[in-house]
Amino acid sequence: MDLYTTNYETSKGILQHPNVYEATPIMIKPADACVTAVDGRKIVKAGTIVPSNDAKARGVALQDYDVTDGERPVAAVYMGTINVSKLPTAPADAAKTALPRITWYTKITTGNSDSVDSVSDQKIK
Repeated sequence: MDLYTTNYETSKGILQHPNVYEATPIMIKPADACVTAVDGRKIVKAGTIVPSNDAKARGVALQDYDVTDGERPVAAVYMGTINVSKLPTAPADAAKTALPRITWYTKITTGNSDSVDSVSDQKIK
């Protein structure tokens, strides 16, 4: 088996607090729902809910992974704070329920140019 690395873009850094998270490997196949075609390659983009964005969710892909040549392990974050603005697709409610140890962080911009931090859709002060 040949191993190679191709960087498609700068890493998104999906973690709000990069030193506080836990991940587990999940095997992803090229035909899985979480895979996206990019320039003829089959890629799991950083921030993709794996293996699917529904009640079967087991984590969030930590970085980009190329699965074109077959099944590969993907580091799936199952505990930590994820910056929702850096995800390719917003997590579905069923996925959020399936991942109770993830805190979903968003930055809300109000009309008067103020920002409000929000964690799991609840405003904090």
